[in-house]
Amino acid sequence: MHQVETGNRERLEFRSTSGWPGLLFGLMLGAGGWVATQVPMVDGPPWVADAIAYGLIALGVAAATMRHGVVLDRASGLITTWFGFALPWWRRTSPMEVSSVRLTRDESRYKGVTYIYYPMNLVLPNRTLCVGQATDGIKAWALSQELAEFLGVPLVDESSAGC
Repeated sequence: MHQVETGNRERLEFRSTSGWPGLLFGLMLGAGGWVATQVPMVDGPPWVADAIAYGLIALGVAAATMRHGVVLDRASGLITTWFGFALPWWRRTSPMEVSSVRLTRDESRYKGVTYIYYPMNLVLPNRTLCVGQATDGIKAWALSQELAEFLGVPLVDESSAGC
């Protein structure tokens, strides 16, 4: 997730999109749907082919525009997490009862290559909420420090990125 400049000192907002993979996947599905509208693929009622074609187009648009975010509003004392496509369609609001900001270091392996990333989590009474993650430890530490100062809570650095 990346931080969004809101111009409001009482509000921090983070958003994430599906990125290049989602955009490419969406374009591929959308193009497949368009081709399906041009070429009859199914013997039978025309509504079946139309359902397949327009379904592919809809999935393509959805994959290309999928996004989610976290809004920290100090004035109202609420944390809002949301998920949606072009517009948010699912929201969860909870009181801003953050005890600390925790920065950790995690590794992921793919085809023999190790990737290191730094998740930034808000520690709430019953759960943790991932605000985002970064691949640069110094940037993750700086953003975690900004979050902790904004919320007035301690930063628990379990990553050694701030050293």
